[in-house]
Amino acid sequence: MVTIGIYTAIYFMVNVIVMVCGGFAPLVWIFMPTILSLICGVIYMPLMAKVQKPGAILIMGMITAFIYLIRGGFSLVLIVTYSIFCILAELIRKQMGFSSFKSNLFSYAFFSMGMVGDLLPIWMFRDKYTEHMLSSGMPADYIEVLNNVTSVGMLVMMLATTFLMAFVGGFLGKLVMKKHLEKAGIV
Repeated sequence: MVTIGIYTAIYFMVNVIVMVCGGFAPLVWIFMPTILSLICGVIYMPLMAKVQKPGAILIMGMITAFIYLIRGGFSLVLIVTYSIFCILAELIRKQMGFSSFKSNLFSYAFFSMGMVGDLLPIWMFRDKYTEHMLSSGMPADYIEVLNNVTSVGMLVMMLATTFLMAFVGGFLGKLVMKKHLEKAGIV
């Protein structure tokens, strides 16, 4: 549990950094799940190597989702997406084996899709989301650009790139693990 907590804290801190950067550029905000799926493989893969039991993915996803819930907004959608995708990721690891890189890579791709729930409200509840952002102090020009770029095509692109970049992120995680963490005796 301590290991899961440490890796989840690191994962969430990376989330916050990317989210803050998204506050400056709407496209960074839209592709936050994609960026996270690319970067966070170096967090996910060592965790999966250390925790060879079911539940780690679900715990990590739910802690992250509940922190977002405390933040406010439309986080219930995030809880639903993390629940669905973390359960799928857990099933993949159970079916394919907890120590298999292939298993962990595919589970990471599904885990990464959980984060799309933070952005789905833009498409699902556009008017309420816009109202929420205005009341949160976001500049009107930022919101206008965000609304202009959030087409259905952009949603499909964000979903596809998130899934695909998770594979790249997973390979990066394996590389970092092999090159640095195994030598240091961390994994």
